[in-house]
Amino acid sequence: MKKNTYVNLTNHTITELTSGKVIPRSGIVFRVNTSKTLVSTCEDGIQFFKMDSEIISELPPKKDDTIYIISALALNSIPNNRQDIVAPGNVQKDEHGQVTGCWGFRLKGDTNAE
Repeated sequence: MKKNTYVNLTNHTITELTSGKVIPRSGIVFRVNTSKTLVSTCEDGIQFFKMDSEIISELPPKKDDTIYIISALALNSIPNNRQDIVAPGNVQKDEHGQVTGCWGFRLKGDTNAE
C-alpha cells in the first residue's frame, strides 16, 4: 500500500482512530452554502424540504498520492469524479457528545457513515 499525504480542508483537527493518525487543519477550508425549499406539508404538520448546496470555494487540483479531507456536507455537493476527496467516516463521540475521532474515511456515494 502506498503512503498518502492527507490534506485537511476542514476547520477541525481530525483523528483517524484505526491508525491513530492526527491530521491538522491545513489552513484552507473547502466550503459550501446550503439552502432549503419547502416541498410539502402533510396534514399532520410534518414538513418536507429539498436541500440545495452551492460550492463557494474551489477544491485543489488532483495531486499524486494526496487525499483531501472535506466535511460530509461538502462531500455530498461535489461531482462524483474526484476519488481523491473524502470525508470522515463514522465518528466517535465522548460523554458530552463532542467528536473525538473518526473510523476511516468515506468516498462520495458511501451511505454507511454518520
